[in-house]
Amino acid sequence: MRPRNLLALLALCALLISPLPAAAQENFTEQELTLTIGEDTLYATLTLPNGTGKFPAALLISGSGPTDRDGNTPLISGKVDSHRNFARVLAESGVASLRYDKIGSGKTGLGNRLNDPTSIDFDMFVDHARAAYDFLKARPEVDAQKMLLLGHSEGGLIAQVVAEQVRDEGSLAALVLATPLSKTYLATIRDQITAQYTAAKDAGLFTAEQVTAALEELNQIVAELQEKGELTTPIQNPVFQQLFGNPINNKFMAQASRYDPAVMAASTPLTLPVLVFCAEFDVQVSCEDVALLMNGFKRINHPATLVTLAEVNHVFKEVETPNPNPLIDYANEALPFSAQATEALKAFVAEVFGD
Repeated sequence: MRPRNLLALLALCALLISPLPAAAQENFTEQELTLTIGEDTLYATLTLPNGTGKFPAALLISGSGPTDRDGNTPLISGKVDSHRNFARVLAESGVASLRYDKIGSGKTGLGNRLNDPTSIDFDMFVDHARAAYDFLKARPEVDAQKMLLLGHSEGGLIAQVVAEQVRDEGSLAALVLATPLSKTYLATIRDQITAQYTAAKDAGLFTAEQVTAALEELNQIVAELQEKGELTTPIQNPVFQQLFGNPINNKFMAQASRYDPAVMAASTPLTLPVLVFCAEFDVQVSCEDVALLMNGFKRINHPATLVTLAEVNHVFKEVETPNPNPLIDYANEALPFSAQATEALKAFVAEVFGD
């Protein structure tokens, strides 16, 4: 499924450890790493359980936007720390992990891509995830036959693509999809916008005719992006101008929409253990959406496990209301990381890798 020459990319990939000292933790240690992939430099954290030996290891892949290695974003004031918590839970289970600041996030920033932002696309993020996977697999502390991919939100889609790339290597032992993107990218955006317009009509903010006109244009935009990978028809709706007026974003969405999570689920090896999370109070990826992904596994009778997290939001924090405010709740440090998710992930890892 991959359009690029991955071997050529990896031939240019040099992966260096920075001289920063490891940060001691109660049950694990963390090291700051620098991954140089072609002309890109990504900053990362390697988390190692206490002890010796070769550990099972997980690559953590962040979701959309400028979300950094820890799950934090400048779009939200405060610490989300979803990925930092995933790394902690894994380390407590004896699993090493690598998480990284992708292009456009954290310490990595835009880097050399600032000179050519048109080169930032979905394929680039997949290539970087695959290179990070190969780097982690080659670490002396890691058992190369006990690898795990954990993708959150949009990162779940990337994890599925990387899983397909490495399926014949014999290295991937498990896949975790955490509140993952469960429909094609453009279908997700279309459905979210449609729901918002429908709610606005019900609230009396738009007439039925206005909503019909808007959704007709939206469907035309989505169809053109899916067919051509770009927009040539002028956008009339100012809201859509903001969403689809950037050719770079359009290229990304069109590339990402080549992959249907449910279709990929239906091609997952039956022998690959899969854990899927959905969250009851997730306002970004609903459990109804995740059910579509699970249908893909069901089509081939894959024994993928779905865990529905009660009173939990998209970033795995426990919340007490079905109408959470992400801008407040996501970074509320008083809200704990899901105990249910912690228990389920530890049980899954114990089953896959042994106690």
